[in-house]
Amino acid sequence: MENDTAAVPVFDVLDSLVSSGGVVLLLFAGLFLVVLVAAWLFVRVDGVSSRERSRRSRAAREQERRRNRQDMALRVRGYARSRHEAVACGVESPDEAMRSMRDYGNGVVDAITCSTRNVKQIESLRTLIESESKRLDAAARAAASASSKVAP
Repeated sequence: MENDTAAVPVFDVLDSLVSSGGVVLLLFAGLFLVVLVAAWLFVRVDGVSSRERSRRSRAAREQERRRNRQDMALRVRGYARSRHEAVACGVESPDEAMRSMRDYGNGVVDAITCSTRNVKQIESLRTLIESESKRLDAAARAAASASSKVAP
């Protein structure tokens, strides 16, 4: 008899839910479960699998990184070109241009170091900055030697 009395409170609870509007709650809970199962089936059968999504996102991230590297290289080259023009116009001395180019390059390298810590990208930018600095120095020396030959 003890087993029958233990089951009675469960039926009493269900009966009180049905009588107090709990049917609506039970219907909403059932409908929610049906929607969840349908959504899961849709994603599982028709949707893009997570492996395909991650493959696409990996390719997109790599393409974004490549664009960012090219953009940084273009910015460094553009700044070096502006320093060449400033020296050619006489706005800056060659030493000032070299200093500003090195400062700009060090700032770019520091920013890349802090943001990505990509050693390959950092080293490629350092070599680019050094080559642009050497070109700037060579152009400044050529301009200085040309001006010393012209002036008596």
